[in-house]
Amino acid sequence: MAHPDFNLEEALRNKQGIPLDRAHELIGTTLFTSDWWVLEEKRVRQFREGIEATPEHTDMTLCLTNPVGDENVDAFMLLSLLETFHFNHNPLYTFGMFGLNYGLDKVRFPASAFFGQRVRCVCVLDDVQKHPRGYLTTTSNTVELDGSAKPAVIATWKVLCVVPEAGV
Repeated sequence: MAHPDFNLEEALRNKQGIPLDRAHELIGTTLFTSDWWVLEEKRVRQFREGIEATPEHTDMTLCLTNPVGDENVDAFMLLSLLETFHFNHNPLYTFGMFGLNYGLDKVRFPASAFFGQRVRCVCVLDDVQKHPRGYLTTTSNTVELDGSAKPAVIATWKVLCVVPEAGV
């Protein structure tokens, strides 16, 4: 339980931990806008190696000869960055909690991203529901592409925030 003198707006502004039992007060609010993150070729190639999307493991003929080229960043890599953005910037926190990926309701990739471009995440809290194991949060996430009118990713993400006293 949060202290009665806890100032939610100030905590959000100062990027302090916001207790989950107060999160419902922030529905409709931007929880965070991440720092810009460069899509470095090395990281993209590491991602591809990790999922075995490389010439050694997969027939990459179509990929390597398409008009977009090899410098296109994989959409699923962009989606996976949501985890990094949330780990580094999401202010919702209750001592001892941990998050479990509950699922994605809607994912779109409106614009292509390429090596060297910058992306950042804008996260809005859509919903918070009490759950037997803690709280189920729903966020709208827009991965903006620097210099583009269209974002690289739009995703609605649900995370089950397990709180120890609620039971694991």
